Amino acid sequence: GYARAQVCSLPPFDKLTGGLAWCITACDVDVDIDLFYDDNATFEHKLKVGEAIVKALQKIECPYPLQVHQIQGLDYPAVHLVVQWLVEHALTNQENFCNQVFSLAIDKSSRLPQDAGIQLNCEASSCVASDCPLPKEDDMHRRKKELVVGLSSEKSGEMESQSQRFPNAQSSHQRQAAALLKQIAEAEKLNKILREQKADLEAELLKTEESLEEHSLRVSCKQNHTEQLTHVQNLEGEEKPCKERCHRADVENLLQRDIIKLKLLRGDLAVKNQNYLLYRRKLDEVPSHSELMQYERCFVELYLHIQAKLQETRKHFATYNALAEANELTLKEISLLNSIHAQFEEVVTSQRGHTNFVASMSDIGKGVGQKAEKMEARLLTEQNDLSALKERHDQLVAERRRYENLMNLFQDESVRNEVLRSSLHQTT
Repeated sequence: GYARAQVCSLPPFDKLTGGLAWCITACDVDVDIDLFYDDNATFEHKLKVGEAIVKALQKIECPYPLQVHQIQGLDYPAVHLVVQWLVEHALTNQENFCNQVFSLAIDKSSRLPQDAGIQLNCEASSCVASDCPLPKEDDMHRRKKELVVGLSSEKSGEMESQSQRFPNAQSSHQRQAAALLKQIAEAEKLNKILREQKADLEAELLKTEESLEEHSLRVSCKQNHTEQLTHVQNLEGEEKPCKERCHRADVENLLQRDIIKLKLLRGDLAVKNQNYLLYRRKLDEVPSHSELMQYERCFVELYLHIQAKLQETRKHFATYNALAEANELTLKEISLLNSIHAQFEEVVTSQRGHTNFVASMSDIGKGVGQKAEKMEARLLTEQNDLSALKERHDQLVAERRRYENLMNLFQDESVRNEVLRSSLHQTT
């Protein structure tokens, strides 16, 4: 997830320190140091960042030790284990954070919402009902009765007055009767109109009663809703401490289980660390390929040095043996001359001494001849050995030349084979 690792212009040291700082920051650990990376940082500041990274790894209890010189020297095998552990730790931290956020979202979504729509509708209906005045049915009946009674009393009074005034005038009575019939017809029309108005008023009254019933139903629903909300709030207030206690108990149980698991994991980690150190010590005891090459180089140099010393020692031994043999021959020659010189006086004085001297001289001559033959035989043997070694040397030189010729041919054939394979690959 560290995007700056793909920047080709950054040096490996900057990529390494920046990646480690990014991983430690992603672990969300409380560290009293600044691990933010800066492109324009100096070398001393980068070394300080390396020291801060080592301290941060110690604070988050990283199981793999890492030193500043390993970061500076780009010891990738040592850094790889630390980076692998940091990435796993950061992913675990992110997963735990997501689980906490998800549980918080579930807790918030489980609460009951407020029904604002019902309350607004009830308030609107109450306002409409209060603003519209409703006609009263008793007032309408009372007005109708008063109107009919007034008309009838008025007509009856007029008829009485006319009959008293004109008791004998039938024609006037008939006119009055016709007028009265006309007024009665008008009264009936008025009564019909009043009945129609009564029907309209009854219909309006029925609508008003229905609206009143609806208003009362809404008011009762609003009251029930308020009571239910109060009851729900009381239940939530009683349920919250119980949930908190249950949640606290669950958290404590999980914490105890995690502590026990952590202790077991720490024990396993200690055993694995001991085994790791043991295996690491054994692996360190086994020499690597470079060490083996270095040992081989040292052994070859020592062998060449020993060979040179051996040849030099052999030369010294050969010189010493030759000089010792020459010294021995010289000493024998001196002793022989001394013995001849000592016997020469006796040879001069007596005849017997002369005979003995001649016999001794002949013996000495035979011994010198035998010695000369031995030396010649030895010289011949060494010459034969030298010729055999020369022949062997010539054979080895010829073999070496043949080997070099074969190697040159093999290299030429290898180059030709590579060319043929590349051409075959291109054609296919």
